[in-house]
Amino acid sequence: MVRLDLIKENFLWTCLPVTNQKKIDFLNLVNSRVEYYQPKIEERCGVNLGAIKIRDNKLLLSDVVADVAYREAIRDAWRAGRVPTERDFLISFASASVGELLFMPFVGLYNSFNGADFIYKSDMKTIYVPFNLINRLHDVSFGARINRMDYGVVHELSHALWGELADECEKYSFGTNIWEEGFATYCAENYFVDFYPKNVKKPAVLRKVYTYGNSLVEGVVEKYGEDILLEIPSRWREFAKLNSE
Repeated sequence: MVRLDLIKENFLWTCLPVTNQKKIDFLNLVNSRVEYYQPKIEERCGVNLGAIKIRDNKLLLSDVVADVAYREAIRDAWRAGRVPTERDFLISFASASVGELLFMPFVGLYNSFNGADFIYKSDMKTIYVPFNLINRLHDVSFGARINRMDYGVVHELSHALWGELADECEKYSFGTNIWEEGFATYCAENYFVDFYPKNVKKPAVLRKVYTYGNSLVEGVVEKYGEDILLEIPSRWREFAKLNSE
């Protein structure tokens, strides 16, 4: 819930754009946390998470469009029995850009009131950092976001871990989101908690998708032991079925 006193206090500041230098400094800080936690997570889990990029969330839509255009250009060319050319990419990108222009206002509106500290896109292995209206109303100086950054980065890296462990065909199937968010929440609050510095800050309130998903993962771990945790991304349907019986 947005507090009216915070809106009144910070409104004039939030009407001003975030300076490029402030964004760069914050993105560099996120990157430093990723560089600290990623090797620890990889060593514990025996998984290579690959190169995780850190990007301003305003680039998300254009990145998605470019990624889709790239994949479609390759697909269409190979279906036609030829090697993709620069012309294929230009045509595909032009087509995808029309969709970007149509959906940009809706995506921008959603992002402005989403309020997430981070957004992870597994298909692009990128953590996007929003600097939107709702983020700044709650925390115009980014101080609170910095305080809980360790938790947030570990949560997003746990999404990357899920992406490496999950079956490819299951990554975007119905029901995955709750289990994936639960997995990332459990990892951030339990499995990797010994990586944190002392007195690490956590979000004061978590949305239901996190708390409910976390309770599902906790139930599996309590029943089978914590060694089962890394099997959940590839077996979550099995556990979901058992949970419903």
